[in-house]
Amino acid sequence: MKAVPADRNFKRIGTYPPVHSRLDCSGGPRFLSGSSLCNCSGAARSRCDSIFAMSCGSSMLAMIFSSPPQRVQLSIPVAARTALVTGASRGIGRAIAVALAACGVRIAVHYQKDDAAAAETRRRLAGHGHLSCAADLTDAAAAARLWSEVAAAFGRIDILVKNAGLFIDHPPLATDYDAWVAAWRIRLAANLIGPANLAALAAQSMAAQAPLDEAFGRGRIVNISSRGAFRGEPDAPAYGASKAGLNALSQSMAKALAPHSVYVYCLALGFVETDMAARALEGPEGAAILAQHPLGRVSRPEEVARSAEFCALDAPAAMTGGIIDVNGASYLRT
Repeated sequence: MKAVPADRNFKRIGTYPPVHSRLDCSGGPRFLSGSSLCNCSGAARSRCDSIFAMSCGSSMLAMIFSSPPQRVQLSIPVAARTALVTGASRGIGRAIAVALAACGVRIAVHYQKDDAAAAETRRRLAGHGHLSCAADLTDAAAAARLWSEVAAAFGRIDILVKNAGLFIDHPPLATDYDAWVAAWRIRLAANLIGPANLAALAAQSMAAQAPLDEAFGRGRIVNISSRGAFRGEPDAPAYGASKAGLNALSQSMAKALAPHSVYVYCLALGFVETDMAARALEGPEGAAILAQHPLGRVSRPEEVARSAEFCALDAPAAMTGGIIDVNGASYLRT
């Protein structure tokens, strides 16, 4: 069956069971704050209230509805796309989630620990049917549970944005050996091995699902990398190495998946105006950091989000495997 192209402003009226989801799983990813698809209010809202229920032991997801289907008006796109955005509780990940939701995409907001921050991201998302899910992506089993449970909740995952990462200084001349070993183990697990595990899960899932349309393909992966992969990071060499590995992973997966209409894009960022970057920008090195940027400022999260949105929704297939610099000309390469 040919997929119907998405119309982000399309409205339709039909018979659907109303969904009010609040999932919690202490043994794995936790879906905490889904939203309603119905436009009921007051007593009617109470009558059609429903929940998602999860069996943590078997990782099975079941939808339980407390009332019969009702005729409700839905403001959702036809063939609405779905996305899992990692590290979406703040900063760049939050901005990407907000941008995609504004385009009609249903979002799974991944985070690790901060329930309140994830809830705030959810509050900012336009539209309906979003989820919040907690998982430690350095744990391969947790990553697999996350993927399977989001896929079960949404039916399919069309877009994976791998944004979660870790940056901590460990200068080679000032870090003792045990700390050095730990730094490499932790950064590679967070910035490369975790994304590689999700990439494999996404690749196998997306290649097996029907394409949404010819231009979009079967699925898209957007990886968030860094200029540090090219210029080096003298005070955080494991970070630079992990991002160089992420670039190579992106290009390898792009070659492997292109014949299956799954497309992979990579954004190489510089400094971005987030809470995490604020310490560096406001510290003694702040002036030197700004001096690297011809714009006179660092990039804004919304600028990164627009770039990620383009790759996730509109970039042509011919761009697959591309590593796109989004750093305000602070580092140029040929």
